[in-house]
Amino acid sequence: MTGKKRFALQVTLKNQILFRGVIQNPPIVIGRSKTCDIAFEKYDFVSRNHLEIYEKEGELYFRDMKSANGLTQGGQKTTGGKIIDGLVIEIGQLNLQFKEVEVSAPNQMDKTITEISIHGTLSEALELEVLYEDLKKNNGSPSQVGIELKDLDLDSDKD
Repeated sequence: MTGKKRFALQVTLKNQILFRGVIQNPPIVIGRSKTCDIAFEKYDFVSRNHLEIYEKEGELYFRDMKSANGLTQGGQKTTGGKIIDGLVIEIGQLNLQFKEVEVSAPNQMDKTITEISIHGTLSEALELEVLYEDLKKNNGSPSQVGIELKDLDLDSDKD
């Protein structure tokens, strides 16, 4: 399969998946504000505009947007860097994991992020994204895409 390489992003908190998607058209802003491309509104350790993912010379990079609590990578403070396969960045208790993926057809969607499954493993979700891209390539865009959002109450631990 020949195609453009992209990165999938999975965000977890206490082993719960909060977001999973493929980065399509940077720049992408992650933060607490509703205006962010990926918003985590209920977590006060996330700044309004915390992190930006941007493209430079065909490569993806991340940078801290002068957030209050900053970013860490492997327990060390960081202000930014190149996104590579397997990279994990922490925003407080959130873990952002990047995985390089190859999509067989260029995406013609206007969306910055294509949200995909939040159930199962990252590999299973990425397989679904590749199948969706193949469906669009061979049959045109599907007429409808179902999206269901659930607010996970991760603050209440059941021990």
